[in-house]
Amino acid sequence: MQKGFALWVANVSALVALLAGNLVLVNLIGGEWHERVDLTARNAYTVSPATRDTLEEVEDEVVVEYLLSRETLPRTQEFQSLEREILDRFAEFDRYCKGDIVVQVNDPVEDDQIDARVRDDQAARGIQPAVFQVKLDEGTTRDYTFYSTLRIAYRGREEIVNQVTDARDVEYLFVTTLRRLRQTAPPKVGLASIAGEREAGSWARFEPKILDVLGEHAVVSRVDIEKGPEDLEGLDALYVLVRDTVNEKQLYELDQFIMKGGRAVICTENFSLARSAGDSRMGGYRWELLKSGIEPFLEHFGVKPQFNMVFDLQNVQKMPQSRRGGRWIYLYYSFNVATDRNSFNPKFPFTRNLEGVSFWFAHGLEPAEGIAEKGYEFEPLVRSSELSWAPRYADENYVDEYWIANENMVSDEAEAAMARWQQEKREELEVEGAVRTPIAAVVRGEFKSYFADREPPAGVSTKNYKLPEDASFKERDGRKTILASPVNRVVVVGDCDWVQHVVMLKANRDFLVELAGWLAEKEDLTELVGKSAPAKPLYDESDTEEKEEFEGKKIGYMVVMSVLSPLLVLAVGVAKLVLRQQEKVVQEKEASR
Repeated sequence: MQKGFALWVANVSALVALLAGNLVLVNLIGGEWHERVDLTARNAYTVSPATRDTLEEVEDEVVVEYLLSRETLPRTQEFQSLEREILDRFAEFDRYCKGDIVVQVNDPVEDDQIDARVRDDQAARGIQPAVFQVKLDEGTTRDYTFYSTLRIAYRGREEIVNQVTDARDVEYLFVTTLRRLRQTAPPKVGLASIAGEREAGSWARFEPKILDVLGEHAVVSRVDIEKGPEDLEGLDALYVLVRDTVNEKQLYELDQFIMKGGRAVICTENFSLARSAGDSRMGGYRWELLKSGIEPFLEHFGVKPQFNMVFDLQNVQKMPQSRRGGRWIYLYYSFNVATDRNSFNPKFPFTRNLEGVSFWFAHGLEPAEGIAEKGYEFEPLVRSSELSWAPRYADENYVDEYWIANENMVSDEAEAAMARWQQEKREELEVEGAVRTPIAAVVRGEFKSYFADREPPAGVSTKNYKLPEDASFKERDGRKTILASPVNRVVVVGDCDWVQHVVMLKANRDFLVELAGWLAEKEDLTELVGKSAPAKPLYDESDTEEKEEFEGKKIGYMVVMSVLSPLLVLAVGVAKLVLRQQEKVVQEKEASR
């Protein structure tokens, strides 16, 4: 009996020792092989190849100061785990960096209150708080104001990245900031305007201020498209505002700029608002259709401008229009399209901090026919809000439906009439369903030249671009026409006024600068996953392939965790049983002797 008990104790001890040894072995392997399993949709927490390539080139120390006001964070699981998730991300980045990434966490707020003094002190350093609305359990909402900011320093230069509210944004924010800090020269951005006499006067007032805004972040210059390589060579990004008829020379030079790999933002206008001739009544306005001639050019590159106008109920404004009898007359306009946080495509995290960009007299965009056959990819970048609608153009389409005039600013009747109209329109939109119209879009691909099957116009510049490697071209009178581009991207915006609004609106300034910065990147860094959605699903249930991929991963890990581990223990038990049987046979043989 004692011998059997001693054997049982020995077997149990051996099994425990074996399991303990396995745990030690797993930990030793884990200490050398730092890997995590990412089950999120589109691998939101997986370090991309572009990030690894960038970090492998960084040989000096990168200092990251994470400024987080813990006491004022929203009391939700998402935000309470924010610090840990962000530090985990930097720990993972450090694995691929030749130099060290040193992360420091500091609280910029001494207590649990963010008062005016704190805001002023931090604003002096360029640090801005985030304001986040959180739904509480009782069905109410609360606005939280807190700091979650990164200060990234490298080789004596530093940048501030504000409002880091999602750990999935950190990769894009960190890598793009690090790339800028490593640049020896800022990007070069050109600004071109094609305008008629009526628009030229207002543009002349705004242009210097727009150049100043861009000049804070880039080397910016005013360019003449018709001069071609003389003005456009060497630009990393080009803004083109089309408010008047374009000529063939302008189209040719813009085409060739794109063919040689240049990135362009093309802003167009399809309408303006003008008073009808001889009509002095209030509301005597009509849409004036503007056909610049750039429409076939844009369709060639995969974007079709729509001849509609986008209205927005959420941003109806009361504005002074003219003076009659010593009184201001106020019109309620809904032409100002104010986007919201949900208007921006989440694949483009450079729009992460934008609360809303203001557009005036904007028109919609849609993919051109045959875009798939060409191998181009059309993707909306900005859409209108849920309270918007976009009627098609019709001759003599007066705007009486969309405004209310009032000669007395404080008239109760006018205010009541406006409220009724808004309510009726809101109910109409709810019945018809919200349609978020694309206002800005990006198209990607290896583009074919608009002039591949056409002769270039007479009188174009004879100066040539520095041709990309293996570029195909045809030559006439010394000018080489590039026939196809490398993989490139072009942004089209159905409005020009938003650029002028950078003078008044911070969101428009941020969009102008961030868009130019993204285009100036040599690589399309949208692969550095940012916010994939407001929620954090493991997969998109509507995407069959993604669901199957996730289920396959899940089954694989379940097999490892739920099957192989018990099998290992069972194998150990069977091995011990076999040993015991063999030992018993040996003992019986010895006893029989």
